[in-house]
Amino acid sequence: MATQICPSESLGLTEIFNTTLHPITIDTTLPYIILICIAFTFVTANCILAVFNFVTLVSRMNDYDLELKYAIFWNLSLFTSVSIVYLLMLIFLRAAIICQLLAEMMLAFAVYQFLNLLMIMHGGKAAMIHNITGTIVTLFPLCWCYWCKRRRVESRNLIVYNILIAQMVVVVPGVDFLGIVIYTENPSWYNYEEPFSPYSAYLYLNLFRVISFMAGNSSLTRMVQANWYYLKGTRLLTKYILLILVLNSVFIFRLLISFLGKISLIKCTATFPLIDIMNQIHAFSTILIMLIAGIIARLVYITFPGSRMLETHRVAVQTKDIIEKSVNVQYPKDVTSEEDPFVTPYGPN
Repeated sequence: MATQICPSESLGLTEIFNTTLHPITIDTTLPYIILICIAFTFVTANCILAVFNFVTLVSRMNDYDLELKYAIFWNLSLFTSVSIVYLLMLIFLRAAIICQLLAEMMLAFAVYQFLNLLMIMHGGKAAMIHNITGTIVTLFPLCWCYWCKRRRVESRNLIVYNILIAQMVVVVPGVDFLGIVIYTENPSWYNYEEPFSPYSAYLYLNLFRVISFMAGNSSLTRMVQANWYYLKGTRLLTKYILLILVLNSVFIFRLLISFLGKISLIKCTATFPLIDIMNQIHAFSTILIMLIAGIIARLVYITFPGSRMLETHRVAVQTKDIIEKSVNVQYPKDVTSEEDPFVTPYGPN
């Protein structure tokens, strides 16, 4: 079998970002090409709607008080900052897994934001629709990962980063902005009977978030266990554990802040300054989670060469070639071979 070289124990975060990687490879299979086309179609439509919606909001600014204006511009700038951070992750991490992740997240996030912008422009039962949409989009990475696993597409690492990043990013800043605007214009839209109130829908949404995050933790744990022999006693193991603990701590804190902010808004017990502070904490924790998940992705990419294989329908052939070259088995010659004139089917001459 091929021998895996244990990574250097002195590998630090600086080296993680500075390590030279092989050129980016992109899956060219038909489903992936279709996915990219759909994603960019939604992103284009999303940009057009965003501009139109922004102009509409600016034209209605006189109807809002100063605190609400600040909240609106904060969330718009937040949407931009999250996009920039994600773009920086793509540029500096330069891992093939991030390229594939980009198209998938574009699709999930663009569809969600597309629906949000339509709701803002056309009104409607926004609180209910918003939470149902959030739940569906949160399920998207799980369904996509299940499809990848069924198709045997590099399931371990693809599932980990879809779950850890997708369900963090798809329900982002425009959420509270949407809730504040709709609540200000028509508070009665929040008065639903159980079990279909915004309160219950938000609980369901966070339940799916927690389930998906637990699945991501499970995948990370299995990955560390599978490579325990190479990680045991190294600093890399300590870094993995610390990053996973920090990631979980930030996620729990973010979930708590988001939960308290949403519930206080629904129960009409929060003022706009309090909501705005929660929005900021929610935003920065989201960006922090993305960066930590990106660091883990890069660490995995460098530590385990197997994680670089995205087109895993070729893995069987590649593995076979590696085994043959590394083991270099010498098969005995056939006793009937004509290369040996002293051997015949009937024994030596």
